[in-house]
Formats: sequence, structure tokens, C-alpha cells
Amino acid sequence: MAVLTDTIGHMVAEWPARARIFDEAGIDYLLGREQSLAEACRRSGVDPDDVLDRLGDMDRRRDSAVRDWSDVSLAEVCDEIVATFHEPIREQLPRLGMLLCRLSEGYGRRHPELNRVLDLFSLFSGELKLHMRKEEDLVFPLIKDIELMRDSAEDDLVDTIESLELEHESAKHALEEIREMTHDYRPPTDACGAYRTVLDNLHGLDQDLHDLVGVEENILFPRVLQSQFVGEYY
Repeated sequence: MAVLTDTIGHMVAEWPARARIFDEAGIDYLLGREQSLAEACRRSGVDPDDVLDRLGDMDRRRDSAVRDWSDVSLAEVCDEIVATFHEPIREQLPRLGMLLCRLSEGYGRRHPELNRVLDLFSLFSGELKLHMRKEEDLVFPLIKDIELMRDSAEDDLVDTIESLELEHESAKHALEEIREMTHDYRPPTDACGAYRTVLDNLHGLDQDLHDLVGVEENILFPRVLQSQFVGEYY
């Protein structure tokens, strides 16, 4: 958990996704790496308590990926996935797409791989938004119905979960390509602060997706498929 005496550089090194919070708050975490959070907030004229709250929310999202889910209802797992992963990811996708577009315009000649990264991200972003909407509008309500022993088409749910897992693989493959093309999100020597921010944000998104897929494929989906309501189909 972040505290005011931690340095900006230490917090970003510990978890790169935190760079998004500093960027949104107007804190230059590249030039201010050696500053404490309290000092960086003072220099940037932002409320340190607000930044701490936002960092705390992000840390809790990360911690939720490794929490003990054994006594949590399926409905609660679904709601937690939406609040912890879907909503923050949905918020950052348009902003990151815009930043990538500007980056491609400014650096595309010197670093043509950015044009490919932009194309990959645009396709990835659109498919991921559709994927999350499918889960929220179709899959999660059906899971909640099953848990409450309401009538539902369990065989359709099994097929849908299989398709969701295939979509997970597609999303992970897209980010793997982006990771390779950006050399593990490492900025080139001529990168400006905005360039570095975009790569840090992509790195954070990569980690968020990894955690999201982990919760769904290791916790939610197995529990659903192992329940007495869908087990008969295996």
C-alpha cells in the first residue's frame, strides 16, 4: 500500500500501472522519480489524500486477483470482476487509444512499429469492450440465475464460457504482439515523457488483463462448470 513517504520512482517500479494515476493527477513521475509522494503532490498542486485514495483503489484491484475466493458467492465474484477490472479497463481504453494515435503521428516515421501497435490496439480495444459487455449482459446474469436455482440454459452457458476463453486467448495474443513490438514496453532513447507514459500504461493494461483472465479462468468459470447445475454436461 502506497504511503506519502514513498518515492514516486519506487512506487512505479513496484507496479508500473500506478503510473496512470500519477499521469492523470498531473504528476511528472519521470522527472520526479526521487521525490516522495508528498513532495510530488505539493509541487504539482494536487491533494495528496486524493492521490493516495486512487492509488489505494488500484492496489486493492491488484490484491483482489490473489484474494481467497473460496467463500465468496458466484454473484459476488461477478460483481467484483465488473467493479475491479471491467470498469477501470473500460475507462482507460479510449484514453490510451487517443494517446497511441498521437504517438503514432509524432513518432511513426522514426518508429514505424508504433503504427502497427496502434492498429493492434484498436482491434484489441474494440474486441475487449464487446467481450466485457457480453459477460455483463449475458453471462454474469445467467451465472447468478444458476446460483439462485432459477431456470436457465446451462448447456448454452458451457458453450459461451468456451467462447469467452477463446476470446481471452485472442486478447492475450494481441498484447503479446504489442509487448514484442515495444520490446517489453521499454522506451527508445529518443522517447519523450508522453511516449514513456503510453508504454507504462500499456504495461499496466497488460497486467490488468492478466489478473482479470486469472480470476475468470481459475476461479469463476471452474466453479460454475463444477456446480451440480452444469456438471451433467461433462
